[in-house]
Amino acid sequence: MAIAAFWIALAAIFVARSWKKKNIEQLRHETVRQLIQKEGSIDPEMVRELLSSIPKLPKFELAMWGPRRCEPGQGYRQMRIWGNVFMIAGPGFGAALGALWYLAETSGVGPVSAVPMIVLGVVVAIAFVLLGLALAYSSRFLPKGPEDEISNRRTA
Repeated sequence: MAIAAFWIALAAIFVARSWKKKNIEQLRHETVRQLIQKEGSIDPEMVRELLSSIPKLPKFELAMWGPRRCEPGQGYRQMRIWGNVFMIAGPGFGAALGALWYLAETSGVGPVSAVPMIVLGVVVAIAFVLLGLALAYSSRFLPKGPEDEISNRRTA
């Protein structure tokens, strides 16, 4: 029953999103129609601009001190940074986890078998590295921000 509820909720989200896009498009066309009725004739360039422009809402992110406006390219930089952090820290964290449990087993502290725990450490390391690779790769699909800012950062 819970699985069906999940898929129904997911379908509802997709339907609501498509309905919202359709409604926005209808409102845009209604606005142009009313302008044409009121003015009699209208500049084709303005009609093209009204119909093709999608209003961009400001993006905000939740920072430590409250919401703040995102700058262009900020998501790209954050995903690259976190991808590198996960790729670098993953093997170290997995090795530390495996070594900790191995030391606990050899010293007789706990009734934990060392081999499955070492395997768990390797699995955690692989998962962190794959997450880092996924973040670094998917950052390529985000806008990089102003080009002059990137070149200034390289030369500094």
